[in-house]
Amino acid sequence: MILPGAIDLSRTAVVGYTYATGAGRHTRRLSAVYPGGREIAYSYNTPGSADDALGRVYEVTDQAT
Repeated sequence: MILPGAIDLSRTAVVGYTYATGAGRHTRRLSAVYPGGREIAYSYNTPGSADDALGRVYEVTDQAT
């Protein structure tokens, strides 16, 4: 029996995420893996760049291509 408002995990799509280890005070998302297996990677440019320092995503890449 599913209670009202409860999530049925057997029928709910789940997206998985990977994160940096937190070295250098950077805890940021590195990739997302969607239910069909598609993986999207996030890049923060070269170390020391403005994008890296601000934690701003520089590039998003579809790993399937």
